[in-house]
Amino acid sequence: MSSDRWAVGVLHPCLASPARSIALAEARLTDRRRVAALLEAAGLLSLLDRAGCRLAAGWETARISPAGRLAVGADAAAPGRSSRPAQEILLDLILRLFGEGVAAGRGEARRAVRELADLWSQAPAPVPPDDAVAAILAVAPFLWERPDLAFAREALAGEIVGADGGARAWVAGPRAFRARLLDRPLEEIRALLAGSGARALWEGEESEDRLERAAALAARGRSAAALALLGDLGSPGARVLAVRCQLELGRLGAARAALRGCEEMPLAPIGVAELAEIASRVYANHGKPGRAGYWIRRALDETGGDPQASLLARLAAAGAAWDRGDTEALERFLESSRGALDDPGLAWRWHQLRALRAGDAGDLDGAAAEAARAIRAGRRRLTRRQAAGLWNDLGFARARRGDLAGAERAFLHAARLEGGCDG
Repeated sequence: MSSDRWAVGVLHPCLASPARSIALAEARLTDRRRVAALLEAAGLLSLLDRAGCRLAAGWETARISPAGRLAVGADAAAPGRSSRPAQEILLDLILRLFGEGVAAGRGEARRAVRELADLWSQAPAPVPPDDAVAAILAVAPFLWERPDLAFAREALAGEIVGADGGARAWVAGPRAFRARLLDRPLEEIRALLAGSGARALWEGEESEDRLERAAALAARGRSAAALALLGDLGSPGARVLAVRCQLELGRLGAARAALRGCEEMPLAPIGVAELAEIASRVYANHGKPGRAGYWIRRALDETGGDPQASLLARLAAAGAAWDRGDTEALERFLESSRGALDDPGLAWRWHQLRALRAGDAGDLDGAAAEAARAIRAGRRRLTRRQAAGLWNDLGFARARRGDLAGAERAFLHAARLEGGCDG
């Protein structure tokens, strides 16, 4: 607690006057550090609002400590709630942190700030500070993932001093999150917020159940409903599923943005392989199949210790090779992934790729036969959208070999399956 200062009945890391601090306008911070300062500020506003206090002079006194933390001074808080809504105060801080050019620039931090600026500038009503905290963490998941930004999460906690001199802890954010942390000493709360389990505390036990229900919806073709249920879940599994749903809804711009947002996320081998397969479809549909290369290379490099993930990575590489028209690479990856035929969850993908290769080579009978094998291999394991795609492939293969009646039956079945899907 030595770095904190008492000010009008509240205790918070930002209410400090550290030596050798730098004026906000002069501080040289990375974009992620600037977003971290925004989270610190929202945590402070939540505490002040709860205590019936306000920032006396806005961010005029704001500085950056030698440790990179936002500091507004021990005398920055004043009694009485602010007449300015939280979003207006935070938009002012965004302008001070990023300048007029916040709309320019690349990177996940800049994208996050643009989303926040759009959200808050168009808000039809005052945004509670706790909602602002939730919005920041929803668009900037790196605040959970990077140990060097743990100090910003610590700033979600503070203390309020009562008239009797007693202090009670406060945690910014949704009520359920706060309930999981209160009834502990302040230092223990801050340690939990700074630790690797902070995100699980935020999402709560219901997150795993939500992910399972969202996956079940997606399997039935209800991608829009699955996305809505996922909400702001930020676990690797949730984010992989969200990208797949964006792809299936045809939201290619959102899918590409989500893929970029996953690049620095820690992933298990199967997660990397799944994103490689998704990326190959996203960029092929965008007309730029070569741009899936990052995820394909990463999957091939990082899945060696997981046999199933390794097979999926090679199948994704084979699919990407077909998209590029690279027959040699397609054949090579298909041969190296023959083990997929022994995996009920992957065999259909191998047969689908063999059907595409046979069709390109003019083997129309072989293409139709492999397309039918893909459907049989995937029966009871395919999502509704995947099944529709395979029946569509079979329809094209039959049409090319002159089996128009068979093609019509396949296309009608594909249409019935697609008819039950979102998008």
